[in-house]
Amino acid sequence: MTNERLAKQVQEQFAVLKEGIKEVKKITNVRKRNRTLIDVIEDLRLDHNKRFDKVQASQDQLQAQISSVRADISDLRHELFHEAGSRETVDDSIYEVMRQNYRELNQRLKRLEEAATPAAASVTRAT
Repeated sequence: MTNERLAKQVQEQFAVLKEGIKEVKKITNVRKRNRTLIDVIEDLRLDHNKRFDKVQASQDQLQAQISSVRADISDLRHELFHEAGSRETVDDSIYEVMRQNYRELNQRLKRLEEAATPAAASVTRAT
C-alpha cells in the first residue's frame, strides 16, 4: 500500500505541478498581451506626436502667412492714405481751376452784356 500511496502522492504532486505550469503559462500570456498593449500604446503616442508636430508646423506656417498679409495690408493702408491725400489735392486744384474759369466766363459774359446793352438800346431806338 505504501507504493500505491506514494504513487497517489506523486500523481497529486504532478497534478499540482500541472496546475502551477498552467498558471505560469497564463501569467506569461498576460505579460505578452500586456507588452503588446504597451507597444501599441507607445506606437500610437509616437504617431500622435508626429501628427501634432505636423499640425504645429502648419500653424507656424499659417502664422507667418498671416503676419505677411498683415504687413501687406498695412502697406496698402499707407499707400491708400497717400493716394487719398493726392486725390484731395487734385480735387482742390480742379475745383480752384473751375472756379477761376467760372469767374472769367462770368466776367466775359458781363462784358458782353454791357457791350450788348448799348447796342440793343440803339436797335430799339432805330425801330
